[in-house]
Amino acid sequence: MSGPLTRFGIAVETREQRQEKILAGVIASVYRQVPQSVLGSIVGGVALVAVFWQTHNQTWLLLWSIALLLESLVRIRMAYAFRRAADAVEQALLPAGADAGSGAWAFAGDRRSGIRALPLGRG
Repeated sequence: MSGPLTRFGIAVETREQRQEKILAGVIASVYRQVPQSVLGSIVGGVALVAVFWQTHNQTWLLLWSIALLLESLVRIRMAYAFRRAADAVEQALLPAGADAGSGAWAFAGDRRSGIRALPLGRG
């Protein structure tokens, strides 16, 4: 992935990097919409079963409802697994970035680095 400089057009971003970012955004968007999609699927399924209950075989309607609920459960579990994986990646990357930043600042303040503090208040 590219850094913040590519957003401003300063650094070069390849076509493959752009496509990768777009694909990652689309996948994340799809997984964010899963709970709403499952809710709509269940509400629609309940409505269909209610409409067809008197006119169709109730055993088949119950089996279809169970299959719909199982499929919805699998979709919800996949969405939460995706969210946990995305959170784990964020949690793994953020401390590494913070450690690198604090290490750089610590090195800058170290006497061996050759960097000296600016004399404040001296004209």
